[in-house]
Amino acid sequence: MMLISCTDHKPEKTINPICIDGQSACVVEVLNNQVDLKFNRQRLVAETPFIMRVDSSNNSEIIKVTGYMEGENMYMGKIPLMFNADKEGYYEAQGFVGSCGNTGMQWRIWITVTNNAEQSETFSITVPSYLR
Repeated sequence: MMLISCTDHKPEKTINPICIDGQSACVVEVLNNQVDLKFNRQRLVAETPFIMRVDSSNNSEIIKVTGYMEGENMYMGKIPLMFNADKEGYYEAQGFVGSCGNTGMQWRIWITVTNNAEQSETFSITVPSYLR
């Protein structure tokens, strides 16, 4: 016996975007736009997925967002953040930080924003992560 199921409906990811504890900046000025940088959880916990949202004061001008994370106080390689545009115009990426023995781990998140005039600007913020 074989069971097959299909659906056209994808579950929606609803998040309540917030600025997390210890985040170096929640709002930055990029390409003459105010950009909000928020997460779906209050703290980043090792080996637990999170969602990061990049939302501009003028989303129609932003055509691309790319980024990655790297350890600030312990290099653990570059962790890519694959941003996808939402129908509302903001960008979201799912991320994941690794576990390490450093209880005060800081991560630098590098983000590049490209506008519809094909101008790009890169900036970074730092966020802490916790083992639990």
